[in-house]
Formats: sequence, structure tokens, C-alpha cells
Amino acid sequence: MNLIAQRPAEWNAVVGQQRAITILQAILNNKHLMLRGFLFYGYLGVGKTTSAYLMARALMCSGKDSLGCGKCNSCLSIAQYGIDGHADFREVDGAFYSGVDKARELMETWGNGRPHLGARRVVVIDEAHRLSPEAWDVFLKPLENGDTSTMFIFVSNHADRIAGTIRSRCTQIPFELVHPDTIVGLLANVASRNDIQYELSALKLIARHTKGIVRDAVKILGTAGALGVVTIDHVKLILDTSLEDLCLRLMQAVAVNDRKTAVGLADDAGRMDRPARVIETMFSIYGRSIFAAEDPELTKVFVGLPAISDVTTLFIKWATTRHLPTDILPVVAHELLGLHGSPEDRKARQRARKGQDGPSRVMTGTIRDMVLKAPPEGVSVEDIPKAAPEDVAAFLSDEPEPMLDGLVKSMEEVVAAAIPVEETEDEPQAEPERHVFVPSSDDEYEDDPM
Repeated sequence: MNLIAQRPAEWNAVVGQQRAITILQAILNNKHLMLRGFLFYGYLGVGKTTSAYLMARALMCSGKDSLGCGKCNSCLSIAQYGIDGHADFREVDGAFYSGVDKARELMETWGNGRPHLGARRVVVIDEAHRLSPEAWDVFLKPLENGDTSTMFIFVSNHADRIAGTIRSRCTQIPFELVHPDTIVGLLANVASRNDIQYELSALKLIARHTKGIVRDAVKILGTAGALGVVTIDHVKLILDTSLEDLCLRLMQAVAVNDRKTAVGLADDAGRMDRPARVIETMFSIYGRSIFAAEDPELTKVFVGLPAISDVTTLFIKWATTRHLPTDILPVVAHELLGLHGSPEDRKARQRARKGQDGPSRVMTGTIRDMVLKAPPEGVSVEDIPKAAPEDVAAFLSDEPEPMLDGLVKSMEEVVAAAIPVEETEDEPQAEPERHVFVPSSDDEYEDDPM
């Protein structure tokens, strides 16, 4: 039997869906409050159908345990023949029953019948979002019916395509993506039960690549197990992690400010896949690097790019830009290189570049020359001593104006550090718009600026 066919037979074997299981068990323990229809919705491969089978078994159970006793005729039949062989269970494909005639046939055959073996009859409709609007109309009235001898479980990964009139008549159960650590534990358990040898690092790679989809993770485990011991090399052979590996090298090159390598790798990534997917992969790597204290390769990325808000803003800008050209990735790499280092490091590099290149207009000379060009208020040009910068600063610091001391000392620091200062000209201020009220007749009026 293949691994993905080994579905959990007990509630506690369903991993990563604690909220959904808690809600379902609460309903089973209070069946007098139960609606006739359920809607299980969420991502593909996270346990919706498995939970639907467990729910059906519990609903059909005629024993005293509300969650399924495992001892009654209904439970024993499921254990021996599988749930598909149960006389009171029916699973249909929403695509096949999408037409109104098929929906009516299903309702006439199963909607009003009485159970043969179990306490109830259960119909599971998979891919329920593929039912046509006319087919959904067939279920509207029965779902409001208080008769719970036949239950309907609708399973869908596109709940937004199901009419609100149906959703409002069903108990809606959301299913979420599963945490990678939970998937690693599940894979280790499945491997042990099936005598598959593995490396823990390989299981972590599977969990990271499948991004919360349990079914995909178990499928990859089975394929890798067929190659022998589940190693990173075997997993990479199956997954093709070439894009992720390249993006990791690209982010590491950015982190160490290796411009030539970073731009070259960005160009290679643009030929390998769509820019949007490359940017998403780079963003994912950076996100993992923030908390990857145990992974030295990922840690290199965050050490070189510690400004989380700036890097995140840049990635979001490009990730939300539509119709990216294929050759845009070197530009993205160039902008990332500008964020290399801490904010203090970036400011220091900017000051160094200004010192090397020089602005278009540079004010040169001593602090006395600067003060002579714009003497502070209350200070005469003739009174400024012809002395060293510190003497000029000492002279001006004796003035009563408190801001003068800070201003002059800042200018002194600029000159002492030999940092060029850009000279800017004040822009002419536009005259404020004046609104004039003109009264009627000969009344006097005043000019009223607003």
C-alpha cells in the first residue's frame, strides 16, 4: 500500500488540525445541536477528507462512544472492509454530480433514506465547489431540515466558490497549513512504521519544500524511500531545489556585498524561472534566515542584511509589482546590495561615497569662512576673530543664543572631519493664495487671506 493511502484511523492521529478536530469532537458530543450539513474547507492535502472519514465513522457509530466506539457493527464493518464498503456511506465527486439531474438523483436515493447498519447515513461530496448553482439549489431545503438521519459533508479547497446560501446552512470547519516541525514529526513516524531509514536533515528539507501540505510531504517521503535511505541528495533529486540553492547563493553574495557575484546570480535566476517566483524564493530564504540560528548558511544572510523592515519593504514592493520584465532581477539585486549592513553602516558608506565623488557644489574653507558667509543673528562680521576654528567656536559659544553653540560646533565637526557639505540655495517661496470676499452693493469689505 502506498503511503498516502495510509489515512489515520483515530482522531489523535490527525496532525496539525487541532482547531478543526476540537470543533468536530464538540459537535459529536452534543449531537442535539448538530446541523445536517458540514463544510470542510482549506488547502489541498492537509487532512480534510481524512477528517471527513473520521466524522462519518463517528456519525454512523451505534455505540455509546460519541467519537466512534470501534466495537459496534458499523465500526467493525469499517475496520474490516474500509469505509467505502459501508452500507450507509457514500462518497461522490462534485465534478461528476455537478449537474442538477445528478444532484436530484443523489438526494432522492440518499437524502431521505434510513440507515441499514449504522445510526445514520453519511454522504461526502468531494470537490464540492464544482457543483453547478442549479445543483446546489437541490440541497438548500434539505439542509434546513431537522432530520439528521442522513448527513452531508461537503469538502472543498475553494469555499469562496460555494454560494453563501449553502455556507450559511452548514457548520463550516476550516483546515490550515501544517507547521513544518509537525510535518517532520509525522514523516519520522510514517518512516518508522514502514521501515524506511532516513536522515533528519532530509525530512526537514521535505517539510520546508512542501510548505505545510501533508500529502505532498508523505508522497515525497515514499518516493525518496524507494531510492534507499532518505538523504538530502535523494530528496533534492526528486524535488529539484536548483532555484532555491541559487537564490541562497545570491542572498549570501548580497550579504557579503559581493556585487559582481550577486548581479551575475540574479541574471542566472531570471533565465531559470519567472521573476515573481525568484523574488518569492529570495523573500522566503530571508524570512527563514531571521530565525535560523542553528543553520550557519542561512545565518550568513541575516548577518549581512539585519535591517528587517527595509529588506521586507523592498521585497514587498517587487512581489506586488505586476508584469515584471524577465531582466529585472539584477535591479532587485542592486537594490538589495544598497541595504547591505546595518543602517549605521549604510550611512557611513554614503558619507564615504560623498567624500570620494564629491557633490556638484562643495563649500570649502575654514569655519571662519562659513560663518562669514552666513553670520549668526546678533554677530557682526567685523567681530569674528581671524583665528583657528576652535577659537571661532569659543567666541560664538559665548553668545546668549543656545542654538548657536550647537550650530557652530556641528560646523566645526564637519570641517575637522573633512566631510564636504553641500551648499543649497533657498527656494523662492510662493506668495500665499489670497481669497477676497466681494460684498454686494456698496458695503465696505476687508481683504481676508485664508
